[in-house]
Amino acid sequence: MARTKSEAKRKAILDAAESAFVKREYDEVLTDEIASLAGVGKGTIYRHFPTKEELYSAVLLRGFDELEAAVAGIAAEPSGAKERLARLCREMLRAFWTRSTLFHTVQGLGRSAGRARRELRARRNRFHALLEETLRSGLESGELRPHDPHLAAQFLIGMLRSAVVFRRPGDQVDGLAQEILAVFLRGVGAKEAP
Repeated sequence: MARTKSEAKRKAILDAAESAFVKREYDEVLTDEIASLAGVGKGTIYRHFPTKEELYSAVLLRGFDELEAAVAGIAAEPSGAKERLARLCREMLRAFWTRSTLFHTVQGLGRSAGRARRELRARRNRFHALLEETLRSGLESGELRPHDPHLAAQFLIGMLRSAVVFRRPGDQVDGLAQEILAVFLRGVGAKEAP
């Protein structure tokens, strides 16, 4: 029972922190505000997250947890590479759709966030590897024309990140995912027959 209460408090803290961090810059958000939003004392926050940077990183990692859960198994699906790429694009956009402002602060986190920054990098690298594997399978099947899967995956992640950060108020996940993939595939898609 105590563990369940502790997990519930941790989730409430993460929800409150995410709510605060997506509205304002990292240095403008106070731990007192997060505690108030979560309905806990400030000491409870520090029991779960020793520093504000660790709390911030945990919010970002939660987005990657959602992404990893959503894309699990996509690379092994029997569908074509383009279809798998479309699903991967949609899932990345969904995982970070409401977290766009969080991307601005990751690089500015201090030294105490080194472990968290490494974990964020590892999570990003796993997503990159999944994209790269999907691109490589499309290359091998002839569905995609010759390209460097490593660089192409980096380009696609950059496009997705930019879409999350710079999207317009009327943009929708599916429409934006289709547009990104259409632009991307014009560069790596197989040539059409004359």
